[in-house]
Amino acid sequence: MAYEKRVLLATAVVGILSVSCHSESADQSSTQESSEHSSPAGSASARPQDKLARALASAISTDKLKPGSGSSKDDSAPPADGVMDAAKAEAQAAAHSPPKIAVGSTGSEPRIALAHRSQTAISRANLQIAVDLGGGQGLPPVDFKLELKPGATKPDAKGIQVINARIAGVGLALPNVPEEFKTQLRKLQGSKINYRVTENGGAFDFVQDSGKSKNQELGDLLEMVVQGLADANMAMPNDSVGAGAYWMTTSRRKLLGLDWVVYDMVMVKQVTDKDATLEITSRRYVVGREIDLPPGTQGPKLSVREAVASGTSQATATVQGSLLSRYERTQSVKLLLEASDNSGQRMMQAGGQMKFELGR
Repeated sequence: MAYEKRVLLATAVVGILSVSCHSESADQSSTQESSEHSSPAGSASARPQDKLARALASAISTDKLKPGSGSSKDDSAPPADGVMDAAKAEAQAAAHSPPKIAVGSTGSEPRIALAHRSQTAISRANLQIAVDLGGGQGLPPVDFKLELKPGATKPDAKGIQVINARIAGVGLALPNVPEEFKTQLRKLQGSKINYRVTENGGAFDFVQDSGKSKNQELGDLLEMVVQGLADANMAMPNDSVGAGAYWMTTSRRKLLGLDWVVYDMVMVKQVTDKDATLEITSRRYVVGREIDLPPGTQGPKLSVREAVASGTSQATATVQGSLLSRYERTQSVKLLLEASDNSGQRMMQAGGQMKFELGR
């Protein structure tokens, strides 16, 4: 069971709060449950009013694979099993590329401009992450204090700005936590994460402090901080938007051992003259089926048979901001894994939250 939990920690999406893990016989499948909770965009069971489903199906249908790619699958809809082949993933969101944005509607009047503004000074932010791997294993809510410093006050010729993030502090919200655990967490203080921000505000090409990754658990937690920063740096439309506006961003992310294509549908719920309240619906698709296990891991090789990853967020974006001023994300992940030794399938489920807020 410890082996399976380690695999889950290496593949689950950020902010895991509650996890159940069990093995199933080889002829069992999670397809029915997956379709009930998160119908793939473009499937017959997807609701007609689901803007994310329609936009997602449209995005993929208009970005076909190149001739000769070797894929005979229907490319007009996302994969029903949640696993995207490498060629389609490259067409949707090439590795190391900036997030793409497609605006569906600018909404109603009044409208405000949320267009990204380059960061000109150090920003400070708070990020809370909690992890629970079930059976008493995991992490209580961990609070990170972050410093975000621009590498240059102006973007380069391609509109790219480098941001240097540093973990200025690490704390725990719960009392009576073992001192040894606190000591381990304090090792993350001073860790650095560098990334690039494109002219639309989307972040990409995250590079972590390599020294922390030598400790696998600390490296995984640092990777979760990376995902928190990626969520906070959301691509924004150039056009002014009002209530009812929506757009979709497409990005490529490396989430704790697995490669994902991420689709975020952003809807504007209301606006004032200073900010906009956003509601974000997310779906993620694993790129490829093979799982790279941590060095020294014992057990059969695992591959992904089905993946269902979705989430929702409530966020606030300001007219003067370089990134979201705050957000709260709830995430759900379901993975059906197959073992190479025919020992059966592993069903792994995760759901959780993450909180981010800019300092004042």
